[in-house]
Amino acid sequence: MQKILFRRLPILLLLAVSIFSCKKSNDAGSTGPGGTSPDSTSTGTGPGVSTFAGNTSSKGSLSTPTGICFDSQGNLYVTEVTYSDVKKIDASGNITLFTGQSSNPGCEDVGSTVTDPGGIWFAHDSIYVADHICSHVKTFSLTGVAKTYLFNNPSNYFQEPVGICIDNAGNVFIANEFGNEGILEITPAGQLIEYGDGTQAVKDGSAATAEFGIVSSICADNNGNIYIADSHRIRRIANGTVTTIAGNNNLGAADGQGEAASFAGAMGLCTDSKGNVYIADINNSNIRMMTAGGKVTTIAGNGTAGYKEGVGSQAQFSAPSGVCVDKNGNLFVADYGNNVIRKIIL
Repeated sequence: MQKILFRRLPILLLLAVSIFSCKKSNDAGSTGPGGTSPDSTSTGTGPGVSTFAGNTSSKGSLSTPTGICFDSQGNLYVTEVTYSDVKKIDASGNITLFTGQSSNPGCEDVGSTVTDPGGIWFAHDSIYVADHICSHVKTFSLTGVAKTYLFNNPSNYFQEPVGICIDNAGNVFIANEFGNEGILEITPAGQLIEYGDGTQAVKDGSAATAEFGIVSSICADNNGNIYIADSHRIRRIANGTVTTIAGNNNLGAADGQGEAASFAGAMGLCTDSKGNVYIADINNSNIRMMTAGGKVTTIAGNGTAGYKEGVGSQAQFSAPSGVCVDKNGNLFVADYGNNVIRKIIL
């Protein structure tokens, strides 16, 4: 089973070689990778980065945090690939199990088990989880009641979902990993709209003619736009049309406008109230921000994997995989390689 659980991360990391491809605690249990505390002596300019949860043994621990989202009460939910579960973190950083059974992953339609949870989204007082291996999306009420998400066209179901988001109009978007499986939109009436022509490539166009490479994340903003992390690019669905907003065929960490910007495994995505898109650039170990107009800047991290608190480029991450903005506008990061959640005060 362990071989299956780790199937997706190596695929995502292969994006680097394929064109398709808080308050820091002084608790003695505060550790990063290798059992060392983060270096917090750095100085610099930019947003301040600190560790929010996972580094204090008395409050609970995390293992390979992947996707994150907030509920309406300010609780943070975290998918863990290794444990096949979802953890809940309160405002004080206390970690508890929300759903899943680490010793018994499964794909039941009704029940608490998940197998390869990745993308996660909060809407309609429910937590939606994309389960890659189980090939379905599960919903959980905030009290933990679970069921598989269904719509009225189950014969054309999700294949290898890696992400889910829901726009303000109630349309559900599911991102499948490989381009030949495309992006699915389910309207509130249950109508299914497919984006992608079944070819694994990168091409802009209408829902019927667009093509996708290797997709790792999807999110919605407050204006009805859908953003997709696809093959080192950030793409957008707006008014039924797919457009590449930033990134190109080359791996890199260049900031810039549109095609001048480059990524190395853009993974987690989220948006803020101003329409900015935040990107967890997993292979560059940094956090990027893209404006709605496609201008990309690096706001935290310096391209070197590590575990360091600090400001802007002085901070270090290790394979960040998920990002989410809270109601106060602070950015939270699932720091996969360090097994912690970081907080960035923007």
